Amino acid sequence: MLPTFKNAAIEETFRNGMAAGREGDHKAAVSWFQKGADMGNAECQYNFALKYYKREGLSYFDVYMTRKRLQAAANQGLKAAEEALNTLIPDYH
Repeated sequence: MLPTFKNAAIEETFRNGMAAGREGDHKAAVSWFQKGADMGNAECQYNFALKYYKREGLSYFDVYMTRKRLQAAANQGLKAAEEALNTLIPDYH
């Protein structure tokens, strides 16, 4: 089930990011999720953070960026982001 989006532009970035990830084009997925994350979308922030954490489409791991994006998504009420903070980055408190 897809999340609800505030506008069509954010929904498009999310869908394009998911499609790119399914096709194995992680660099494109990161780019799409970053666009949506920069627009303040929690789902895109969460997926962008996971790409950072998994180093998919990136050549490095950035714990600060991962934590920042997960926290932003969690602050918007996205439970998956809150769980990821506790699981992936347990010392974030």
